[in-house]
Amino acid sequence: MKQKKQNFDCLLKKAEQGDSEAQFDVAFCYEHGEGVAYNYEEALKWYKLSSEQGNEYSQFRLGLFHHYGFYVMKNDKEAAKWFKISAEQGNSSAQSYLGLCYYYGSGVTQNYKEAFKWTKMSAEQENEDGQFLLGELYFYGRGIKRNAEEAISWIRKSAMQGNPEAQYKLFECYLYGRGTEKNIEEAKKWFEACHSDWIGFPWDDEKSAAKWFRKLAKQGDHQAQYHLGLCYLLGYGVDKNVEEAVKWLEKAAKEEYADAQEELDDITNNQSLSSYDNNR
Repeated sequence: MKQKKQNFDCLLKKAEQGDSEAQFDVAFCYEHGEGVAYNYEEALKWYKLSSEQGNEYSQFRLGLFHHYGFYVMKNDKEAAKWFKISAEQGNSSAQSYLGLCYYYGSGVTQNYKEAFKWTKMSAEQENEDGQFLLGELYFYGRGIKRNAEEAISWIRKSAMQGNPEAQYKLFECYLYGRGTEKNIEEAKKWFEACHSDWIGFPWDDEKSAAKWFRKLAKQGDHQAQYHLGLCYLLGYGVDKNVEEAVKWLEKAAKEEYADAQEELDDITNNQSLSSYDNNR
């Protein structure tokens, strides 16, 4: 503890002399209570000073603060501003978040092409979040032409790094045969990797799986609502029924389940019966 305090005092001296890296480190210490008591106002102060000197990591942290409303009022425009400043310096995490901002229209005008541009930069630097979002963009054809092979490739790269969203997406793709051949063993593998809390899922019977989703969906489980919607959309264990698909996807979308909204958008644009769904 004494050593940490001494280390902090040394960093603080450097920070007070204008060293931007030391300013970042001091801010981090205040934010996480390392060698000094938690003080979020001081953390914000030193991140700002460091950011103004062009430190990409501090700029990214400021973006996060405003994006999530950490220690400051949530401000999507301010978040996007700092993400972009950091992203332009090549920060892969900022590029990923900026891609998300353009994807959802958070703090900026929604623009899928810009989302693709920044996400691709992030993914090419092996950022797992960037890789997953890039896969999603290819999967749904947002900002780029749909490409199942590219979608699965980028999602897999993210999943291999341990990204739970990517692992869950691969489970879905292999279960239904979307963007790839149906493969129950691969579905099981990625299902287990993301530590889903679903117990007793009936892997070998589509009708039982649809019933299982229905039971949980009626209990308000938004993931199950999404999957039940897919079952009706794809004819997985039930007869195809677009009206029922929309009904359950809308329930999931109301809980801000992003992929449910993507599926609804595709139904609206008559794109849901793409080649992705003919692999089964």
